[in-house]
Parts: sequence; C-alpha cells; structure tokens
Amino acid sequence: MSINRICIKILVTMSERYQTGPASKPEREPECFFCEQLLEQKDGVVTETESWRVLVSRDQGYLGRCMVIPKRHIDRKEELLEEEVLELHYLQVDLENAVSQTLGARMCNWTQLGNHAYREVDPKPHLHYHMRPRYAEAVEFQGRRFEDPAFGEMYDLDQRWNVDADPEAAGFKEEVATALRAYFNESEQ
Repeated sequence: MSINRICIKILVTMSERYQTGPASKPEREPECFFCEQLLEQKDGVVTETESWRVLVSRDQGYLGRCMVIPKRHIDRKEELLEEEVLELHYLQVDLENAVSQTLGARMCNWTQLGNHAYREVDPKPHLHYHMRPRYAEAVEFQGRRFEDPAFGEMYDLDQRWNVDADPEAAGFKEEVATALRAYFNESEQ
C-alpha cells in the first residue's frame, strides 16, 4: 500500500477529529505578518492551491527552501479543515518532487515552529511550514555552488543566505520560484 493511500486511510479513520465545512475563523487576521505581507507578496510565488500558498524563502542557505502557508489565518494545526490537511499532504509530496527533479535535492526536512509570533505582547501566530531541501552532493544553480556539509544530520541553523539583503542576489528568489513553477506547470498538463 502506498504512503498516500495509508495517509488517506488514516485521515478518513480520524476524520471526526477534523473540522469540515466552512472555516469558522476570519480569512485574514489584522496585524498578522503572514496575512498582511506574505499572502500578498508577488515575488517568489511557486504555486498556490485553494487553501495554500508556497513561497521561496528569503533564506536560501539551503537552495530551494520554501514556506508553505495557509491562505486563511490559522493559529494551530487542529484548526485545519480535513480538505486542507489532504491538500497540504499532496502539496508537500509535489514540492519534494519539484526540488528533487528541478534542483537535485535528495530529500527534504520539514519544520513547523511558530516561535517568533510569541516574541510579541499580543502574539498572532500563523501556522506555516518550512521546507529545506537537502543535498547529498554539491549543486550549481545560476552560477552559484550550494553545498550541504551536514547532509545526513539535522540541518545547520547557521547555514543561511538572506537573498533579500544581498545586493548581488537581486532576482535570485524569483529565479528559484521560476524553476520550481516549471515543475508544477508540467505536472498539471
């Protein structure tokens, strides 16, 4: 039995734990960084589904690092609707295939933290996931070499490259997004 079928079977078995029907929370939350900025961002968009948006992260220490963000404001996983959970699963599979086939990643690490929201007096956490592609061998992209010396271990938190703050990286995030979008465009045909 494939992993997709196992996941679906688990979700169907546990479906009473998930909300169904219309979302009970507002689509957007005022003063939420994700709602006000990232869901409106135009550059670095890889793909969108009915419920999710995938953006190339400004941190490209791991080539192809992306963020997967629900389009409505959700604080915690338990607020996801059943359809959103299934959509997220398939989106994660497709995104892993995209970075593997397009950029040469061997595997991906997924994290869901949300710590920064709680630095505020009135926290407004917005559920989201970080996907870090991992590379068994060095890869080249747009004339730049990327290495993953910690491959096979937890990713290195210090391996960072903020492309938004690097004047020499102008347009890099969009180049990564364009490469990944090509995979999604081909898979839709």
